[in-house]
Amino acid sequence: MLIYEPTNATCWKKMKMQTARQAKKKHFQMMRKMHYDEGLNIKLARQLLARELEEDEDEDEEMTDDTEDLREETEEITVDPPQEADSLES
Repeated sequence: MLIYEPTNATCWKKMKMQTARQAKKKHFQMMRKMHYDEGLNIKLARQLLARELEEDEDEDEEMTDDTEDLREETEEITVDPPQEADSLES
């Protein structure tokens, strides 16, 4: 930024307009950068969510496989119903 005393009013106005344009341009560039950064962040978040969903589905499949294996390995156990006291005495 230039610091000097303008000699007339037109020079002063030009300098004010220039600094206003520079500030506006700088603000525009900052907002544009934020916009594109936000778009990139959204894209990365979607990829992360997709990966997490795939991992969850894989874990669910593994758990289902494990429970099916356990069902195949276990024997059926039958339990007799409790007997009444009268039938035990005979």
